[in-house]
Parts: sequence; structure tokens; C-alpha cells
Amino acid sequence: MARHRAPGTTASKRRVASWPIAVLVTVVLVAVAWVGWAWVGNEASKRAAAAASGCPGGLTTIQVATDPSIADIIGAETVRYQDGKPVVGDTCVKIKVTSINSAAALYALEHGWDTAKLGPKPQAWIPDSSLWTTQLTTAEPAIAGDTTQSIASSPVVLAMSTDAGKVMQSSGSVPWSQLPGLVGQDNGWATLGQPLWGRFTLALPDPANNAASMLALISMLDPATAQGQQAITPAMLGAPAVTQGLNSFADTQPNPVPTTVKEALTTLGRAAGVQSAPYTAVATTELQLYQRNLGKDGSAPAANVLDEVRPSSTTASVDFPFLPLAGDWVTADQVAVAQHFRDFLLTPPEQNQLTLSGLRTGTGTHYPNSSPGMDWGLVARASTPTDVNSYRQMVTAWTTAAAQSQH
Repeated sequence: MARHRAPGTTASKRRVASWPIAVLVTVVLVAVAWVGWAWVGNEASKRAAAAASGCPGGLTTIQVATDPSIADIIGAETVRYQDGKPVVGDTCVKIKVTSINSAAALYALEHGWDTAKLGPKPQAWIPDSSLWTTQLTTAEPAIAGDTTQSIASSPVVLAMSTDAGKVMQSSGSVPWSQLPGLVGQDNGWATLGQPLWGRFTLALPDPANNAASMLALISMLDPATAQGQQAITPAMLGAPAVTQGLNSFADTQPNPVPTTVKEALTTLGRAAGVQSAPYTAVATTELQLYQRNLGKDGSAPAANVLDEVRPSSTTASVDFPFLPLAGDWVTADQVAVAQHFRDFLLTPPEQNQLTLSGLRTGTGTHYPNSSPGMDWGLVARASTPTDVNSYRQMVTAWTTAAAQSQH
């Protein structure tokens, strides 16, 4: 009997052709293989080029965070360093420089580095003072990859309008320890032979965040060692002379108080002379004053050149410590590169270059030729306070005095 097919059916199911799928899979595999081969070839080329240049380990890059006052100087140093095609271990080297306020960098290293705001986390740090690195070395877990070593220094000086600076210097250099007495008088300028000039005032931008202000305070208020060579104690801070000095400085601060030394210098530089200035002087580093007068700090040159006045006796200085860092974001190769770059900065030719940039070094003897307002005179350098508790006690004492002055 013949079989009948049901309407709408076929004798067998239609087969799906397999060749398009096979072609697609082949194309994908070929593409993946090509990308992989290209990557391997590129890496091999890089390593071959590195090996040919004497660094078979490839390239090691480090980020160096620096205080803004020295960022451009260190940037220029990295160019000279890399022009020598340095090889550390078996790797080539690349160094990048980030400018960040020293106090802000300390906070970020201790509490969490925000790369969105601050850029890449550094493998080395050059703040302006060991006031900051000393606090970092007490951090737990430790993130200091080596001991600090100063690469240069800059004394803390007074910036004053030219007329005020000339009178100050012609009167005989006043030691740091006598400045609280000048500020505490209703007519401090009378002591210096200018009774019509009124009060002698000294701007101290936030000592908790500006090393120059803090070092100036320590230099002026420690009665035993006027340059702060001994640890600050609660007994010293409680001494009547010190309390009175702190209160005098706090009471005579401008309103509003400049946030940074650069801001204070810029404001003072707008005044034609002492009698039109909002304050008499600014505690600053020599480097910052030099940069401000010539506009080397990222802003236009000062409207009026400010004079460098160096109080007599030994002088506190910022010491620009170089600190290689350690942590889970730092490799051993990066620590080695940081140490190698630090050693480069300490060589006599680079020390001389740093001096030509407005810093002081142990071997450099040539200062910038164009430096209005500066004298680059000899400085008897005081040791930099390194006791963490002393710093914190001074910050607390200043904060208390400043708060009381507002009432």
C-alpha cells in the first residue's frame, strides 16, 4: 500500500549549512592569533631594544612628588638625569614629577592617595622640610623606603618692601629672638627709628601647613635656643614670654590671613611701600622670595620687588629631604631608581645647578645672576627640628592663640 505524505510536510528536515559558522570561527581565531602575535612581537621588540641599549630588564618608571617651590627645579634635573641614559640594575629609567603642597602630600600618604585629585601615587617624595617626613616615618605600616637625605636647603628670611628692608638692615640686623618684642609694641617701628610708620607686623600664613611660618615661629619663640634647636615642651610653651609672643603674633595677623606664603608675598608686593602695605613683613624661604620677585612660581612677577632681610644669629632652613617610599605600590626596582636619582642630585655638578636655581647646597657657590632684592649672604644654619611631638605641640599652641585672637 502506498504511503501518503501529510500536507505541508517534507520527506526530511532541511539541514542548516555549517560552512558559514566554520568560516566565522576561523576568522575570529585568526584575529585573536594576530593580536596576540602582534603583542608578543611588540613586547619582544621593546625588550630587544632595551637589551641592545644595555637594559634587558626593560623600563622602570617612578613618580616623584615634590613641593611646588622645587617642582620646576626637579623637573629640569630629571631632563639632565635622563639625558645621561641611566641604567639601574638592568632597567632603563623614566622619572615623572608631580607638584603638590608638602602638608597635603603628607596627609594623602597617611590617609589615602586620591589619584583623581592628586595624580599617580608617588614612589619618592621631596617636601620642603623634614618637618613633614619626620611625621611620615612614624606611620604604621611604615611607608618610608629609606632614610631621608637633604638635597639642598633654603633659609627662612623676612620679605619686606624696599623702604622697610633698607631701614631694617641699616638699623643693624635684628635677631629672631627680638622680633616678638617688635611685634608686641604699639609702635614697633619707633624702635627702628621710624616713629611715623606705626606697628611692625609679621604675616605668618598657617604654620600648620607652611614650613616657613612654623620654622619662623620656632625660631622666634624658643627663649633657650632662639632657632629651635631643642625639643619644644609644654613647659616652654607655657612660659609667659612665649605665650605673650604667640598672642602678639596671632593678634596682629592680617584679616583675612593669607593661606600660603606665595599669596602673602603677592599681596605685599602690590604695595608701593611700607605705609601702604597690609603688613610689614612675611616669613618666607629665600627660594620662595627669589621666585616671587621674578615670577618663577607660576604667577606674574611681583609688582614691586621685595627685599630679603635675614635676621642675625643662626637661621632655620627648609632642608628639602629626598625620601624613597615603600608599600604595595612600589617595586624593588622603583626604590633602587629613586635612590639612584637622589644620588645623582647630590653630585657636585647637580648641586651647583641647584644653587643656580636659588637653593643653597654644601658645594654650590654660584647664585642666580638676575635676582633683584636678594643678597645671598652667608647664613649660619640652625638644625631643623625633627621631633614630631614638638611640631604638634607648636601647632596646638598656635591654633589656640589664633582662636583667642578672634574673640
